[in-house]
Amino acid sequence: MRIPRACFYAGEERTDPRGWWFSRPEHHFSSHDITDLDIGFEDSVKAVTNFAAKEGPFDGIFAFSQGAALAFLLAALRQRSEIAIEFKFLILVAAFPSLSSKHAELIRTHITGVPCLHIYGKGDELVGWENSAKLVDLFDQDKTEVIEHPGGHFVPTLSAYKDIASRFMESVMKS
Repeated sequence: MRIPRACFYAGEERTDPRGWWFSRPEHHFSSHDITDLDIGFEDSVKAVTNFAAKEGPFDGIFAFSQGAALAFLLAALRQRSEIAIEFKFLILVAAFPSLSSKHAELIRTHITGVPCLHIYGKGDELVGWENSAKLVDLFDQDKTEVIEHPGGHFVPTLSAYKDIASRFMESVMKS
């Protein structure tokens, strides 16, 4: 699914940048913004749930960075019976808890019964591995796997990490 909103980054040249929601009124997002804004969040939730209803069913959600933050928030909304979306597992890469006050209750929601593979880099300067690690504790520990790599804000591709991801997928698809 294509991210619905164009983003604007001050001082940076980017080709067609996109975002799920904005933390600043000038259509900018930073995972470090403590804010009362979540411009476009509700529209993004509707876009994803409509896409899943029309194009699904899907076994799981694989998401990166702000998309992974959104995937966690979707799981929290589903846990609280606020949206209808079906998935059996999550793979969250470089995820982080939203710092918008509008998501304060959601980021405290414990997600039960959903296997989750968390992937984050100790060298991630955009999100910070500590922020990614905060979401790990919000899932059932017996259904949670973590890949912590030494790199930055990316999906690691070494065989050892692929093996962990493969084992996770095999266990999810068996259940």
